[in-house]
Amino acid sequence: MAEEKHRQFIKSVYINKKNTTDKSDKVLIVSKDETGKNYIDVVEKPKIQYSITKPEYWDGVTHNYIESDKVRKVTALNKNKDKSIVKELNDPSITMMYDQLMSSGNFEDYKRIRDIQLDYRVHGSDINIEDQYIAAFLSKYPTDKVEAGNYFGIHKAFYDIEVDIDEIVGFPEPEEALAPVNIITYVDLEKKVSYTYCLKYDNDSYRETMADLANIYIYLEKRYKEKGLDLEFKIMEFDDEVELIGTFLYHVNEEFRPDFLSA
Repeated sequence: MAEEKHRQFIKSVYINKKNTTDKSDKVLIVSKDETGKNYIDVVEKPKIQYSITKPEYWDGVTHNYIESDKVRKVTALNKNKDKSIVKELNDPSITMMYDQLMSSGNFEDYKRIRDIQLDYRVHGSDINIEDQYIAAFLSKYPTDKVEAGNYFGIHKAFYDIEVDIDEIVGFPEPEEALAPVNIITYVDLEKKVSYTYCLKYDNDSYRETMADLANIYIYLEKRYKEKGLDLEFKIMEFDDEVELIGTFLYHVNEEFRPDFLSA
């Protein structure tokens, strides 16, 4: 059995149950190994860990620091965190408040339930669920194997989209997508390439511009070398908007596969 390769953390993403097809919240952990292969680990039913002060140390005082032997650790489903805290505190006044807020049917009351986490006996429940899983990932793949502070490197790329508003009056509704995408530019800092995807136009201005690509490439290379970027430029033409967008998406997701793609 092949030994598992060491991985470098890229990103952690929490997805609320409202945004999943099975209506269950999840945490995605994105990482890569030294070969550049990317991984997306899906944590189903993510759990959160927090601590509760042991009853013999309940003094009604909020402490900035409390010794580990004075608390007990609790693990609960992230979606049930508030309910778990109420159960673990086992405090009649807290339980009554929780039940009243839950049964009110008022959204503002639901938000007040989070105030229970401010109780002086509760510790660590406010730590972001993503951060908890980042810590777990780094425990499994420690950073002491990182070389020179940049183990495998982060593959960054950028893109810009332009649309043709020549025949649009006013500011259109984005959902209607009335203005066709006519230019997308993708710049990849690891691959040192800049791809521009252009929608063809049947007019003299466009034809004259595209007939001078050799000089355009020379100009772009010179301009960006002056800025410290040695890039290879490629300009592609498309007869169809969907083909333009599809080619861009294919290059991003199948050919270049950057870790971060910023618009």
